[in-house]
Amino acid sequence: MNLPKFMESNWLKASFLLYGVGLVVHNSYLAQFGIQEYELVEARYIVSGVGFIGFVVVCCTYMAIKVNLSYIGDSLKPKQLLPWLFRIFSLPYVVHLALFGNTLKDTFGSDLLLTNFVNGFTALAQFMVLFSVSDLVFMTSDGDKKPARVVRSLIRVWSVPFLLFTAFLAYSNAEFRGTVWATTYFFFLFLGLALVQSDSRHGVDPKYLDPNTSKEHEDRFQIIFGLLACFYIFWLVVTNYTENIYQRMPASLGGAKTFEAKIYTEEGSYEGIVLYETDSWLVFRAGGDNIKIVKIKADIVEKIEVTK
Repeated sequence: MNLPKFMESNWLKASFLLYGVGLVVHNSYLAQFGIQEYELVEARYIVSGVGFIGFVVVCCTYMAIKVNLSYIGDSLKPKQLLPWLFRIFSLPYVVHLALFGNTLKDTFGSDLLLTNFVNGFTALAQFMVLFSVSDLVFMTSDGDKKPARVVRSLIRVWSVPFLLFTAFLAYSNAEFRGTVWATTYFFFLFLGLALVQSDSRHGVDPKYLDPNTSKEHEDRFQIIFGLLACFYIFWLVVTNYTENIYQRMPASLGGAKTFEAKIYTEEGSYEGIVLYETDSWLVFRAGGDNIKIVKIKADIVEKIEVTK
């Protein structure tokens, strides 16, 4: 099978990139439990890399719908900002539903009014995500015709109570708060880009060094500073992803989904949550009065009984 030239030249580079990203993601997850894994040949790393990059691409692409990427500052005007925020903060509801199930309805216990609000705004968020994708294709809200103007008005009106309740729900539910933070983190990247574009449009040329510094040294500093900023942003995104998304995502999609189980070994039994497993060993968070992380060799495990 003959691959296109661009695939032949970039296939190996892409594989190394996915492997490296997956290694960082996976070990960032294990580092939460004081464990590292640096096996040279581990297909899991590539799958984890695909899952992470796929998550980033989906979030960024979704946020870029109906946004002027040539000048993002246009989207920061109130008439454009409210619909944009409405669309952005609808995504965490869908992601949380996919990873955690319909658990948001239990946030406020027996409070029927707040539970109905949760159900209503969850349904509204799902509708907004579907509408945003379909609107990109059919351009329902574009133009000056009356239906399009009505749609835009409804979105702006509903955006305010939706955003306020989402902030309240995130404050009340730690799991949802983590999902919101990990999913909408990329908005700040767009915001930073908007500020840079705004400076450029108004002729502002920031000087990072002494005004008398030569252009050559200024350029070198910007390159170094840019690389450090990229690594810093990458690490922040990875940290939020591993803490809130990775451990709930199925392994087939590049995640490390945890599950409650009872482990039977030659030495006894453990009951708690399986955090990670390989052919050689598994990592287990034992419950009870003293919660602890246990690393068990796979060859002494007799049976794993999934309890939930």
